[in-house]
Amino acid sequence: MARFVIPPEKLKRRAASDKIDIDSTADATPLAGTVGQHTARKALRFAIDFPGIGQHVFVRGRPGSRRRRLVRSVIDEISPEPRQARDFCYVHNFVNPDRPKLICLKSGQARAFQQQMLRIGLFVKERLPEILDNDPIRGRRESREVAAEREVRELLKPFEKKIEAEGLGLIRSQSGPNARLELGIKVMGKPVSLEEFRSMVARKQASEEERRSVNGKIERFQPELQKIARQIRDVWQQTQRHIEQINVSEAARILGEMSTEVTRQFRAPGVESFLRDVIDDVLEKRVGHDTRHLADPSVLYSVKVLKTDPGGKAAPVISPDLISAGNLFGSVDPAWRSGERSVASFRGIHAGALIEADGGFLVLDAEDLIHQPELLRRLVRSLRSEATEILAPTPDWSHAAQSLKPEPVPIDCGVIVVGDREAYQRLAELDKDFNEQFRVLADLLDTVPRDTDGIKEICGLLAAVIEEQSLLHLDRAAIAAVVDYIGRSAGRTDALAAHPGDLSALLREATYIASEAKRDQVIRDDIEQALQNRRERSSVAWHELLGSLKQGNTAGLQTRGRKSGRVLVTTTRTDAGQTFALAASIDIGITPSTTGQAILSGEDSAGNAFQHPIPELARMVGEILHLETGLDIRMIQTGGMSPCPEDIDAAMAAMACGALAVLAKAPLRQEFLFAAAVDDRFQLTDIRRINERIEAFHDACQVDGLSGQQGVAMSRQNIDRLALDQRIIKACTNDAFRLYVLDTLGQALELVTGQRAGSWKDGEFTAESILARARENALKLGS
Repeated sequence: MARFVIPPEKLKRRAASDKIDIDSTADATPLAGTVGQHTARKALRFAIDFPGIGQHVFVRGRPGSRRRRLVRSVIDEISPEPRQARDFCYVHNFVNPDRPKLICLKSGQARAFQQQMLRIGLFVKERLPEILDNDPIRGRRESREVAAEREVRELLKPFEKKIEAEGLGLIRSQSGPNARLELGIKVMGKPVSLEEFRSMVARKQASEEERRSVNGKIERFQPELQKIARQIRDVWQQTQRHIEQINVSEAARILGEMSTEVTRQFRAPGVESFLRDVIDDVLEKRVGHDTRHLADPSVLYSVKVLKTDPGGKAAPVISPDLISAGNLFGSVDPAWRSGERSVASFRGIHAGALIEADGGFLVLDAEDLIHQPELLRRLVRSLRSEATEILAPTPDWSHAAQSLKPEPVPIDCGVIVVGDREAYQRLAELDKDFNEQFRVLADLLDTVPRDTDGIKEICGLLAAVIEEQSLLHLDRAAIAAVVDYIGRSAGRTDALAAHPGDLSALLREATYIASEAKRDQVIRDDIEQALQNRRERSSVAWHELLGSLKQGNTAGLQTRGRKSGRVLVTTTRTDAGQTFALAASIDIGITPSTTGQAILSGEDSAGNAFQHPIPELARMVGEILHLETGLDIRMIQTGGMSPCPEDIDAAMAAMACGALAVLAKAPLRQEFLFAAAVDDRFQLTDIRRINERIEAFHDACQVDGLSGQQGVAMSRQNIDRLALDQRIIKACTNDAFRLYVLDTLGQALELVTGQRAGSWKDGEFTAESILARARENALKLGS
């Protein structure tokens, strides 16, 4: 067994203090981005300096790696100028009102264009009617009416002479275009209508014979009178057209002068045609017509500014906290008419973050896109087409909504999505074109070397967090304590975790402890106390179990002696950012089976039942023993928590040894925790959370009393991940606790049983070995 023991001197951490070249974090230069950023920074610089189609960026790093701060620091460092400097605005479409027209203007022109169109709209509404009613124009209209009246009189003169010879006269009820002409009989030199003459006959002032004579004359001249009346109507219709033309030409002249000024100022596609549409609408519908039913011209002819360039030298960087279809691509606000339908107007169109970022960069969180896959698909389509559509909201069943579809907005922006590796893979699965658009990967390293440069980066990170959150600075010993903690997070003795996600919380609590002690800086004791406080708060279940052990309620957990069919394992849990482990025991039973199954069941610390099939364990035992028939392996866990896949993997060596020992009827030493996985060649492989598992088993042994024989056996591959607490190293140094390194499952079996494992040769195992007895008994079970 001694040959498997790891010497205590190999467990000691390399000192960090000798690589710290500052006395306090006050002497460190705050890190602009994040630790382990060289490769990611290089990729970001390329994408920001040299953007192109499909060269959008995915920044890959773990949560808490200050990914966004890295993006911001690189952009600040480069300070890129806008690739585009343009304004977007929408105007009314007179041909198809449901399709507002987009106008792209030079940088900073949208507001001025909006003001000019407001001036034109107010002019049409308020000033144009006054101007058309002023003396000069009114005089021209009146002159044309006088000329028309003169022309009418010239038309009537021959006819009036002709009827006068017959004793008739012409009666005109009105003048102008609404005049009515009627033939009458002259009585005492004045024309009298036929109705009045009939009254005279009734009063015996004229005879019936005279009435009949008058009727005959009037009927004889009536066709000629109707012909003259038509000629007069033509005269007045032409006169009316001329009068209207006076108003139209004057309005056209004034509006033309105003529009020429606007088109000269704003030379952009769509401006001139829009102004022509405005003038045509005014001349066609508003000059000489009742306009009470028409839209307010100051609204109809207005401009909706969608996005205006602020005019700065730096490219815009838009980073929305949350995204939706509206705040990412843009939205349309409906205007409601009570009891009728919802109407969407071009004035209710709003820009989204993608449009606001035109010429610059848009920074998004990958998780937001994962949870809204339709937004991801729209985003990828927009980037591919370099344009985005703004869609009106979909109405509910109780309202009929106008279908407003504005013209697409061209976009030229770099999109930077921030997430971890799993998020990147998920986005690639959700949209097949995602990888084509996000070709630049900026990967943040998970660890940095535990050398002078790596520690210098950590010091810069500490200084940055302290500066951002106004915390107390750390002295050299406190920095070393944090480096030790970060080294443990890396899981390797030669590395430091590049992104310790809970670092800010640790420094805040250490600052609080130092402040309570009236210190002006944080010392090592403050860091260690903060770590202890956090462990205690997050590992309530762990403390409850230890309390139960101290009271003698071991729940089957023993760390001394031998026990048939029982192995010790650990289960883990992460709570409030802290991961801790609990020791547990598993009782193993084996029965014959045609299928060969392995099932782990039990209850967690909260009393909830669990059951986990482990088919690879049954297969492994069958292959080790060269069995053709299957075995059912039933395992019951006592204590600990419901195991996760990592815990089952970490217990695989222990469960395999336990199953083989049960078949061989060999009791198992309870002093050992086997924390190792097993590969297809029955070699022990590394596992995660090795430090937490070792410490959990040490604490359980300490409650039971350290005997000097207890210890943890692990794969050789896990040695580089050891970053143990000093109390474990001290116990190993004092021979109170031991750590073993193994390579094969056979070595583990020999260690836990104290007997020779045996080897397979010529169709059988070594006589009297554990595996020989296990195979013999397995075959008996199957017969």
